[in-house]
Amino acid sequence: MAQIYEYNFIIRQKRGSVNNNSFPKILHFFRYPPSFLPFRRKDAPFLLTFSNTGGIMNRDYNKRGGGLVVPDLKDVKKRYHLNKSYIMDPLLFGETQLFQIGRLHCAEGMEVPVHSHLNWFELTVINDGVGTVLTNGTAVPVKRGDLYLSFPGDFHGILSDAVDPLKYDFFAFNTQSPILSKELEALTRRAMPAAQRVFCDERVGYLIADAIAEVNGGGEFSDRILRAAFEQILLYMLRDFRTISEPRHAANVGKQEELCYRMMHYIDTHIYTMQSLSELADAMSYNYSYLSDLFCKVTSDTLLHYYRTRRLEAAKLLLTEGRLSVGEIADLLRYASIYTFSRAFKEAFGQSPVRYRRAQTGTKAGK
Repeated sequence: MAQIYEYNFIIRQKRGSVNNNSFPKILHFFRYPPSFLPFRRKDAPFLLTFSNTGGIMNRDYNKRGGGLVVPDLKDVKKRYHLNKSYIMDPLLFGETQLFQIGRLHCAEGMEVPVHSHLNWFELTVINDGVGTVLTNGTAVPVKRGDLYLSFPGDFHGILSDAVDPLKYDFFAFNTQSPILSKELEALTRRAMPAAQRVFCDERVGYLIADAIAEVNGGGEFSDRILRAAFEQILLYMLRDFRTISEPRHAANVGKQEELCYRMMHYIDTHIYTMQSLSELADAMSYNYSYLSDLFCKVTSDTLLHYYRTRRLEAAKLLLTEGRLSVGEIADLLRYASIYTFSRAFKEAFGQSPVRYRRAQTGTKAGK
């Protein structure tokens, strides 16, 4: 499991009796607006400074039970808030520990108070709007489609835009897997600047949204579904960060091959929202005709065929999961109609989507 970082908390006084001379100094140290300083408990909102000592956290940092762990949004104006919190007693799904999961639709200009992450990571998935993620005093702008990774020990808050408010999902987790724990620790050891914590992968966002619904509603095989979803989330995330920081290609691979790989990666991570392959032109900053010709020359395949293949592979996964109807899968993958989807699927795999699902699940799953 990833190391819990130790902080030396310097408790000044309660908010109502802070010395006027020390208050500006604390604000300057945190570099946060005043409204970010109160923490969860109304009866013990300590002001504090901290220093990283690199050891194990002293859990007696607040013997009165003050909440430096999760922000209190009870009195914060918001549009919608679903929060499943297991901070004090995390749930275990396979090897994944679930600390918190949910969804928040911010009001205009809403501030999520700065809060501490102890022994968990957190993914923030921006579904709509724009805003700012604050991590240890550093502000990072985020927008729709962005995912942000927070580390254990982070002091983390969010500011929503006053005109285009944020709508986001959140997933706080850790793992008991020795392999995945080692990978997560490697991320923390690199001390990635806050601005490098942003990545894009629609598969991760989709899995988290699905997990929120599963945790909230539950049902038969819910534990198994969540176990698989959480493991996929971690694996996709780790691979995304490895791709960003450690290019897959060897040093002798040319720029053309790298560009083709970037195109494939973009399609893979935007398979649920791509309106057109022409989006690659903006994403790669090249003319689409050039990209199309280059891809065919280097890979002996066409962009259209690659996209169609990846889309059908995604369809197979969704059909096997069984949570969406055939029609919903066709809509999600942006087929013109259920009939277009069914025809393409049958041409590729020799059977209709309904028949494929039945073969995979052993049920009479319908449309």
